[in-house]
Amino acid sequence: MELSQIQELLRQPTQKSKIGKAISHDDRIRFHSNSNFDIRGKADTVFLDWVRTILPKDKFSVFASLFKYPIDTLPLTSEVYQALSKIFDGHDADHVYMFDDAELLADWHDYKNNHLHYSDFWRIDAFAKIKNEIGSIIVADVPSEQTTQYPEPYFYFLNLSNVIHVEYNGNDIESILFSVNDNLIAFYDSESYRTFKVKDSTIISEETNSEHDLGYCPATFFWSDRLSEKNVFLRKSPLSDYLAKLDWLLFYEVSKKYSDLYSPWTIYWGYTQDCDYDDEPSGYYCDAGFLRDRDNRYLYNHDQLMPCPKCCSKIAGVGSYIDVPPPNEDTPAMAPPVGKIDVDINSLNYNVAEIDRLSKEIYRGVTGNSLDVVGSQAVNEKQVYSLFEDRKQVLMSFKRNFEKAHEWVSNTICRLRYGDRFIGCSINYGSEFYLFSASDLLNMYSEAKSNDVDVMVLDMLQDSYINTSYKNNPYMLNRSNTIKAIDPFRHSSLTVVQNMYRNGEVSYEDYYLKMNLSTLVGRFERERGNIGEFLKDSPQGQRIELIREILMSYIPIFN
Repeated sequence: MELSQIQELLRQPTQKSKIGKAISHDDRIRFHSNSNFDIRGKADTVFLDWVRTILPKDKFSVFASLFKYPIDTLPLTSEVYQALSKIFDGHDADHVYMFDDAELLADWHDYKNNHLHYSDFWRIDAFAKIKNEIGSIIVADVPSEQTTQYPEPYFYFLNLSNVIHVEYNGNDIESILFSVNDNLIAFYDSESYRTFKVKDSTIISEETNSEHDLGYCPATFFWSDRLSEKNVFLRKSPLSDYLAKLDWLLFYEVSKKYSDLYSPWTIYWGYTQDCDYDDEPSGYYCDAGFLRDRDNRYLYNHDQLMPCPKCCSKIAGVGSYIDVPPPNEDTPAMAPPVGKIDVDINSLNYNVAEIDRLSKEIYRGVTGNSLDVVGSQAVNEKQVYSLFEDRKQVLMSFKRNFEKAHEWVSNTICRLRYGDRFIGCSINYGSEFYLFSASDLLNMYSEAKSNDVDVMVLDMLQDSYINTSYKNNPYMLNRSNTIKAIDPFRHSSLTVVQNMYRNGEVSYEDYYLKMNLSTLVGRFERERGNIGEFLKDSPQGQRIELIREILMSYIPIFN
C-alpha cells in the first residue's frame, strides 16, 4: 500500500461503521460476562434505554436505582464459561512441533514456556478475550533489535478500537493499519512492518520499515466463527445468539427485586376515623392526617407535609395501610370495618419461574445441556448418551477456534524465530474431555444403577467419574482403575452379591473377594506397595490376573 493510500485511510477510514458495530457487539458480550468495572463499555446504557421503553417513568426510576454491578446474569454466564473451559483438559490433546534439529525443539519448548508463558496465555488470557473482546486481532511482532542467538518474537491482542483498516480475503488478513498510540500508527502486510509518526491525522514521517520472511501478514482474527458475512469484524461469541434472552433475564432479575420491595407485605385497610391529636405545648394538631399550627399553617418536613404521629402509625412493622371512607346514609357498609389483602402468591412466583426458565434455556443452548444448572439426573441409556454427546459436540465446535488461533501463533512465532529450520506444527486440543464434575457423574451413576440401565452405560459413567476425580493425581487414578478391574461384581452392591451367594449363583472366592475387597487390597499394599504401580509396565491383562491370584491366596479356605 502506497503512503498516499495510508494517509487517505487515516483521514477518512472507510471501515469505521463496521468496526463500531463489532465493538458494540463485544460490549454487549462483556456486559453479561465480566464483573470488572474498569472495562465496561456502553452496553449498560443500551440496556437501560431499552428498559425505559418498557416501563412507565416512575417505575423505570425505581428499576434504575435497583440496577447494580456486578449484574445478575453474571453467575449464569460464569457457569457457561466454566463448562466451555473444559476444552483445555482433553485426555488426548496433542501438540506437535517439527524442526530439522532436535535442539531447536528443545529451545522452542523453553521459549514458549518461559518467555511466552504459553500454557497460561491460552487458558487464561485468550479465554478472557471471549468474554471481553472476542473481535480482537492477534498480532505477531519482533523487537527492533536482536540481542540473542535467535530473534525473540512476541504476540499480543489488538483491540478493535485501535484498528483503522484491514484488507482481508475471507478470514485471512492481508494487511492491517492500526494506531499504536496517539502519535504513532503501524501498517503490517505480507512483506514488512512499517510505523509512521502522525499528528492530527497527518503522517509526519516514516519511523521504521522492517521486512519479514513470513509471506503473509503477521496478524489474524482471534476468533474464526463469524456472526455476519457482510461485516468481517463481527465475531460469533457462544453468547451471541442469546444476548436478547440475557437482557430479558436481567430484566426479570431486577424486576424481582422491585417486587420484593412490596409484594411480600400485607396491605391492611380500615375505615377512616377522626383523629383527636392536639399537642398543646407545641400548638400542633391533626387535620386530615397532617399537622397544622394555631395559625392554621401546615407543618413541613423539607418539602413534604408532616404526617400526624397518631393516625399515621396504624400498623406495626412492614406493610401498607389504606383508609377507606366509612359507610353513611348514602353508602351502606359493604365490608367489615377492618381487613387485609393477602399477597398474590402467583404474582410472586411468576418472576422466579421465568428467571429459572430463561436460565435453563440459555445454559442448555450454549453448553449442550442443562444438567449443571437444573441438577437433573440421567435415568436411562438414551438420556446418558445424549448428555455426553450434546456437550461434546458443543466443545468440539468451540475448541476449533482456539486450535486455529493457537496453531497460527505457533507457526508465526516459530517462523519469525527459526526461519526455514521450522517445519510446521499441529495443535489438537483432543476430543475426550472431562464433560461433567465428579459430583454430577456420581449422581448420574447412582441414578442409572437404581434404574437398572445397561452395564455399558454404567461402565462409561464410572470410568468418567474415576478419570475426573483423579485427573490431577496419577497415583490414585492408577490405583482406582486397578481396583475397579479386579472387582468381580463391579456394579453390584454388597447386599446383591450376598443374596447371589446364598442362592448359589456365585463362588465362595468371588463372594469373599467382593465382600472384603478393601481389606484384601490393604494387605496387598502393605506387603507389595501401591496396587496401581504393581508391575505397571506389564500387559494389563497379565497384571490383573496376577493381582487376583495374590488376593485369592489371602482368602481363608471355606469349611
